[in-house]
Amino acid sequence: MESVADLMKLTPFNFDNCKRNAQLPPAFLETCTSNFTKTGTTITGLVYKSGVILAADTRSTAGPVVANKNKKKIARITDRMYMAGSGTAADTLMVGRLAASSLRLHEYKTGREPLVQSAVSVISNHLFNHLGYVSAYVILGGVDYKGAHLCSIDAHGSVNPLPFVTQGSGSLAAQAMLEKYWRAEMEEEDAVRCACKAIEAGILNDLGSGSNIDVVIIRLDGTTDVRHVIAQPGTLSAQRPRGTYPDA
Repeated sequence: MESVADLMKLTPFNFDNCKRNAQLPPAFLETCTSNFTKTGTTITGLVYKSGVILAADTRSTAGPVVANKNKKKIARITDRMYMAGSGTAADTLMVGRLAASSLRLHEYKTGREPLVQSAVSVISNHLFNHLGYVSAYVILGGVDYKGAHLCSIDAHGSVNPLPFVTQGSGSLAAQAMLEKYWRAEMEEEDAVRCACKAIEAGILNDLGSGSNIDVVIIRLDGTTDVRHVIAQPGTLSAQRPRGTYPDA
């Protein structure tokens, strides 16, 4: 019968490097750690009775610094398609330009208005080919002859068609508001208020989101409406729940 020591030698785990790692200087270990960029955004989209609505905050950050208070995060792809992006600002900008130029060439070649699925394929294939190194998380909304469409596209290229969706660092708070207020077959003004409430929740609960709210309405009849909702001073902060404290 084999001894316990012999059996321990057969284990697939090897801890010989533990003592070596313990002797390494802390300064060397700090150089081995990878740094990541913290980005802040709240974007959302929802399907309503007569089309699709996209909404986003307008704060752009560079680390802890607010770089731009009125950053445009919703880009036009075609007259009937718009894209809201979160992640690195340069990456989302170039992904939007790539999709817009690709669909414009497609329209010239075919003589037909491109489908929303065509834009989804262009963006998802581009992101998948770059293995997630393009930091662009996209919410694509649009209408075509098949109806209204809303898709969430992650940086690795995965696609999720959804009736409502939110992304960004403030997405958890925004998702709570969407789950509370979104209803199927909503009227336009109710849907706009629902989207604005979601962005407001992201602004209140995330330091990387803030400033104002951009809203794009894409209707089934082909018309669009771009709105810039200015958050009045005190309007958002008044909605923050305040705790009660005992008297001293």
